Amino acid sequence: MDTSLSSLVGLYRDLLDSVDPETGELPLELSGAELAVANKALAVAAYVQQTEAEADMVLTHAKRLQERARSAQARAKWLRGYLAQAMVDAGVLELAASDLSVQIKCQPDRDESVDIAPTSILPPELMRTRVVSEPDKGLIKQAILAGEPLPEGVRLIRKPRLTIK
Repeated sequence: MDTSLSSLVGLYRDLLDSVDPETGELPLELSGAELAVANKALAVAAYVQQTEAEADMVLTHAKRLQERARSAQARAKWLRGYLAQAMVDAGVLELAASDLSVQIKCQPDRDESVDIAPTSILPPELMRTRVVSEPDKGLIKQAILAGEPLPEGVRLIRKPRLTIK
């Protein structure tokens, strides 16, 4: 016999519909069906609570894992910069493990990015307009490379690129 809540409710409704219209007498099975519906509803409610608690637990664990991943990414980024700067300082631009499991190539001044001091005031033509106005680093880089005068605190930074295979 199917004991799903919907089948128990169906049975209960059928029993309610079978009340004798002349006497109003209720079927003997009605109280048992009502009890079965109530017990099944309570069991489903308990399962809902358990499932919600499990979902909360999984979400909490996922948040911890995301924070752990962010921390690991930040640490790896710092270590990558540390290693690149040490290689540049030592003048060693390529290294490889004897089994070639790790190969490092450092290219000084390979990557460029625009650094803008928080106090810099840029003209509107070097600003990109979105929801809020922000510096357009692509345009600023072009202006720097073209030798155009820019506000104090705007400069082109060259950083080493480190490739690890």
